[in-house]
Amino acid sequence: MIKYPRFIGFASITLLVLFFASCRSSKYLDDDQALVTKVQISGVTPALKESSETYISNQIRPNSRVNLFIYNTFNTKNGRYKTKKIRNVGEPPHLLDSAMVDLSANQIRRFLFSKGYFKAKVEPTISVSKKRAHIDFKVDEGVPYQVRNIDRKFEDEDIKAIFEREVLPKTAVKSNTQYDAAKLLDEREKLYISMRNNGYYDYVRQYMRAGVDSTIDGPLIDLKINVENPSDSTIHKKYQIDSVYMTIRNYGTMSKKEPRRILDSAKRLLFVDETNSFRWKPLERYMYLRSGQYYSLREENKSYDRLYEMNGFRSVKMQFVKKDSNKLDVHYDFVPRPRMGNQIEGEYTFSSGMSGFNIGNTYSQRNIFGGSEQLEVKLRYGVLFDPRLAGGLSSKIFNNDFQAGVNLVIPRLMVPFHINPGGKFGLPKTTYSMTLQLFDQDKTYSNRYFITSLNYSWYETENKYHSFTPIVLEYRDGRLDSNFRNKLVQEGYQLYVRSNDRQYFGLGTQYTFILNGKKLNSKEDFQYFRGTLDVSGNVLDLISSLAKLPKNAMVRKKYSVCPFFIRQDRIRLSFIPKSRWK
Repeated sequence: MIKYPRFIGFASITLLVLFFASCRSSKYLDDDQALVTKVQISGVTPALKESSETYISNQIRPNSRVNLFIYNTFNTKNGRYKTKKIRNVGEPPHLLDSAMVDLSANQIRRFLFSKGYFKAKVEPTISVSKKRAHIDFKVDEGVPYQVRNIDRKFEDEDIKAIFEREVLPKTAVKSNTQYDAAKLLDEREKLYISMRNNGYYDYVRQYMRAGVDSTIDGPLIDLKINVENPSDSTIHKKYQIDSVYMTIRNYGTMSKKEPRRILDSAKRLLFVDETNSFRWKPLERYMYLRSGQYYSLREENKSYDRLYEMNGFRSVKMQFVKKDSNKLDVHYDFVPRPRMGNQIEGEYTFSSGMSGFNIGNTYSQRNIFGGSEQLEVKLRYGVLFDPRLAGGLSSKIFNNDFQAGVNLVIPRLMVPFHINPGGKFGLPKTTYSMTLQLFDQDKTYSNRYFITSLNYSWYETENKYHSFTPIVLEYRDGRLDSNFRNKLVQEGYQLYVRSNDRQYFGLGTQYTFILNGKKLNSKEDFQYFRGTLDVSGNVLDLISSLAKLPKNAMVRKKYSVCPFFIRQDRIRLSFIPKSRWK
């Protein structure tokens, strides 16, 4: 007797094996062709094997089984591949190509050379059977070369001082270490960034040149690094910002008004607004290249980041114009996003024999006060009908839910006292939000809920994020249907009745701190921490308890006073790259 479940499972597995085995079928190839089905590298240090494999040409890598099967399905005829009317589906077969094999072997050898294996040899071996090719890149790395001496020469003493102060303590190019060209590139990049951050606007990476002397006996080399001066000047120039120009373009519309112009002679700043809808001070706060300062690549990138994070501009461009031998004018050019937007959403719902719909409208204003403040108003209404209820359409409503919300985001900290606006590591924000909900369910429950909050968020450093909500005000009025309430009491659900059939007024404060949140997508080692402190409940109850005021039973019964509480949540994690797992 056949055991059908086991037989069906065995037959399914067999069919799948036969299916995928045929996905890389070579029967459509000519006699002088071979399909690449396996590629490997042997003899490479494990730490470099994965990187070495990236230098193998994609044209000689094995095909995806599914993609090749799709290609074979639509581009074969009479046992051969089509030469005309080829459909662009799937993936064409990767055929053995000796030129690509030699090119890949040379690329692998050059990669190993850059890692200090100057005498590395790569010999590809190819085996072909039944029109299927296996490629094995056999590597003989040889002895890696070590750095013996490093000779650095600077034609400009100021550059030498910057290098010794900012680059040398962090460089990985050191004596008695294995040669690695990537370390030299990293040192050149560090010097380039340091020079640009110190006012050297014209400095380029090509001014630093490195030479390798391998004529020494044994696997040793000497490095000779030269930092040259410009060919048309004796020294590198430091550039200072002279004047700042801000221009807001009128994108896509024609304005009948003349552009608004504001000149601040003290700051040497000219503001031109073709839209007549922006104020210059909220924008100037995050323009970190100002008159009198030296040019800095760091401040340029920071200005780009903060201005884009304001979410009010389609594009932000910065152009530098040389005004004098060592002066720069900065031109900020803004193209704003559409000022207003409206989005309507709708959906039909069906559940347990009941049907209904949800409809929502979201209105957004991206520059309500002239400083890229974001206003968002959301309205949502949902209704669910029960056909089993008697009466007309209005009598068949099982529940309905109405929600309204307002969210206002201001790209700065709005506090009643003077504070440094910050923005060095992230855009500070003040967020005011308010939500109202009206919910009714037939002969069961009704709820009126209102919550409003004021939140401040900012970055202390690049990896330290703070979120402080000094005010969280909420009011809730829940009512159970009298018959439903009595039924719950009879069945012993007094706690449920006490929790939901009441009014509640709460006033609280929340604080959240996150460490290394930006590093969650990186591959480096780091510690992640998230801590939340929630001080909430009924503040009136706290005040009355501290002051030892007499209790009013009627008021307590009417407002269902909730006791004050403090809640702490902490999450601490350690992240280690997968390459270092053991």
